[in-house]
Amino acid sequence: MENKMKRFSAFALILTLMLSQSFAASDEVEDSPVYAIQNAITSLNQITQSLTYSPESMEKLVLEEVVPLFDFGFIANEVLLVMPSNQQLSNSEAQYFALRLKNNMINTLLYKLVQSQTLKLAFVSAKPELGGKISVKLNISGLSQQGIYFDLWFHKNANNRWQIFDIVLNDDSLIKYYQSTVMIKVDRFGVQGMLQSI
Repeated sequence: MENKMKRFSAFALILTLMLSQSFAASDEVEDSPVYAIQNAITSLNQITQSLTYSPESMEKLVLEEVVPLFDFGFIANEVLLVMPSNQQLSNSEAQYFALRLKNNMINTLLYKLVQSQTLKLAFVSAKPELGGKISVKLNISGLSQQGIYFDLWFHKNANNRWQIFDIVLNDDSLIKYYQSTVMIKVDRFGVQGMLQSI
């Protein structure tokens, strides 16, 4: 349990830092992943460096500017691939799960925003991946001498918009973390218990 909490904290920190520092200026077109991320980072930079914003204002900005960066529906579908064939969710249950997962990630991000102002995020590289995906390598400085490297994975969603669909740290990822969480909760509490506790 302690190890899972450390993994979750690491992913939460990455989410927070990704949205609290800006990349170098770019002339990318509006439908590029860099452009989409820069828009949200620019807005969040204004609040993560200031103590004058209320929690309500920060929440509003996250909901309006940050949430659209993530393909929560895709993330939820990928997480649910680990469900046994005899325990597949109904459409309404899958929609409920996607909402719970989204709220979990947003609440964690809001909680972590105020704890990350002494750390810095730096863009390292970006490269195309199979299936039209793009991985963006970033470095978090302030936690260790060399910093911590991780990758943000982007794809075009069903509406042909670039969104983040996974975060990879070493050999682990956000999707793998939630898949593991779902399997453990289903084993312990059953499907309905998992839906209530995710």
